[in-house]
Amino acid sequence: MGLERRNKPGLWIPNTEAERWDPSHPEKHTQLLTADPKDLRVVRARVIRLAKAENKRAGTPPLCSFNLEALGLMFVERGMDEPLALQTLWARGADDLERRLTPDPAGVSPPIKVTDRQTAADRLRMAARILAMALAVDDDERLARKRLARLWPDFIAVESGGTTKARTAARLRSRSEMSITPAGMLSTGAGQQLKSVRSFGDPRLAG
Repeated sequence: MGLERRNKPGLWIPNTEAERWDPSHPEKHTQLLTADPKDLRVVRARVIRLAKAENKRAGTPPLCSFNLEALGLMFVERGMDEPLALQTLWARGADDLERRLTPDPAGVSPPIKVTDRQTAADRLRMAARILAMALAVDDDERLARKRLARLWPDFIAVESGGTTKARTAARLRSRSEMSITPAGMLSTGAGQQLKSVRSFGDPRLAG
């Protein structure tokens, strides 16, 4: 919900915490993120998704999602592959946050708020360092997985083909591989046994 600004680009967006209206330009943000060239757009979108997943991996995220999108617009350049682009977003983003709040890409809103700018910068720098360590051992799959799992513990299993929280959740949502074992346990199809079917009522009444 917003109101058009008179004689200026963007909208007035209600700020319920401060009880005021703040300027913003969400349409411009979308245009910037979806603009050509396609190869840059695709790499940047994938890198931002990875950065957002790491940002939410534990506790309160140090940055809002919009801040990471803005850093992606600032530092991901054409010709970068995804690992380099992600490492650049984190490393250069950390340097930038140490000296200032991230400016609005549309040039309409005030700089993006951060609860603790130094903590956010430290987190980005640590992520860049862990990614570099993983890339340095890309000939050792298990060690690379172990290091990458520190960044995305819900999505990367240490062992190839191992179960992750995200994979288990996806199977639970789809129900496509769920079954009941001879021992009366509910299985997701990857050796992941959950609860006894008795937790869901009399098994004789199922199906």
